[in-house]
Amino acid sequence: RLEQLLREAKLKELIPGKEIERLEEALHLATQASAEELILQNAKVRLDQLYGTQRVQQALASADPVELRAAINNGRVVNVADDLLDRAETRHVYLLAERKLLEVTEGTDVDNLATAIVEGQKVGLDKAMLEKAQWRKKQLEAQASLLDAMKYNNREALEKEVLLAAAAGVPQYNLDEAETKIRQLKAVQNLKTSLHVGAQGLTALDEAVKYAQEVGVDYVGDTGFALLSEAVAKRDKLKAVNDLFVASKGHDVNAMLAALDDAMEAGVEPEKIWQGQQKLERMAEGRRPA
Repeated sequence: RLEQLLREAKLKELIPGKEIERLEEALHLATQASAEELILQNAKVRLDQLYGTQRVQQALASADPVELRAAINNGRVVNVADDLLDRAETRHVYLLAERKLLEVTEGTDVDNLATAIVEGQKVGLDKAMLEKAQWRKKQLEAQASLLDAMKYNNREALEKEVLLAAAAGVPQYNLDEAETKIRQLKAVQNLKTSLHVGAQGLTALDEAVKYAQEVGVDYVGDTGFALLSEAVAKRDKLKAVNDLFVASKGHDVNAMLAALDDAMEAGVEPEKIWQGQQKLERMAEGRRPA
């Protein structure tokens, strides 16, 4: 009985303290001495509280919001001090906002990123982290604006978007695609201009066709392909007319035959074909022996 009383007294002495190991040892000895159940139960409750406090403190020092949440929930069950739990809740909100911001900064969803930035500002996230996220937001917005401009055939607007996108650090492959489309829009404009000139504009038309074939017109769509086909046909026709004219001024039957073949293939007007054939007949007659 004396030992029981001594063990109970020691246990009561240690219950208000914070020494987990000594309290555990005293509880073990008191249990062996058949101490009063209420005293044993109070010691167990206190131990749970101390372990719960220790768990929250350790989780606070970590950067794992999942572990911190579990520690907080356990702490509420075992009656951990409210001020410690309040600090843990604040830390938990911070960690969630931090993790969310890091995650969406690596993504491509502008709306989610904007929301995460606002939440991060509210909980006081690191300034450098927020600045990186804001820069990423501007980059994504510039990229979206550039891609939208790519849908249309407005060369001037696209050139402006390229400048803004480059300044915002948009990926180079996006800039390269936009630059390609700008060159193609220039090629299409050259084709349009050259198509309105007459025979004297053969050189300009030929250069416009070659440039368009070099840079392509696929980003411009059916309009670009149609213009290029029309320009090629007109260039070939103008060249055939010019070659036919040059051949008709000479006396080379073979050159005249070749010029007539090219003219007919290029769709030169029947009247010019007929005139060329007449010239060919005269050339042939001139070569016949007397």
